[in-house]
Amino acid sequence: MTGSPTAAGGPARSISPAVVAERLAELEAQPHRLGRPGAGARIMETFAHGQDIRDALGIPPVASPRLRHIAHLGVANRDYAFRQRRLDPPAEPFRVELTHEDEAWTWGPADATQRVHGPALDFALLATRRRRRRDGSLVAEGPDADAWLDIVQAFAGRPGPGRAPLL
Repeated sequence: MTGSPTAAGGPARSISPAVVAERLAELEAQPHRLGRPGAGARIMETFAHGQDIRDALGIPPVASPRLRHIAHLGVANRDYAFRQRRLDPPAEPFRVELTHEDEAWTWGPADATQRVHGPALDFALLATRRRRRRDGSLVAEGPDADAWLDIVQAFAGRPGPGRAPLL
């Protein structure tokens, strides 16, 4: 037997970063697989905690197409974010338009008067509570959309106090 024992008693396997990157690329090429319950949440957690490490090392955030999954969680959890703060969710639908490189990702009806638009990276950082609203360049149109950007979250549970502002 080679390698260190695992909790199950078998040998531990080492997976190279190249293999991990290849497997993530395969998943990304098949978005239907990422629709499984929990997959988007795992991507969000990896991004959020990876950003914690990047921040500790002074490394800036990195945008990727995977941000779409984090953004989707943030948009899908709109009403949950209001309820977590004992606020009534807005009745009116929202339009969210986020950009990543040359792509535009949208949610909600095109004619909605409550709108949010800006960079997907800024939205992902805000929705994971890794940045404050004033640290990014997201724009809200309408009072409900404006209030939502102050409380948006892509995760379950209480939001906590948030991060200190960037210098």
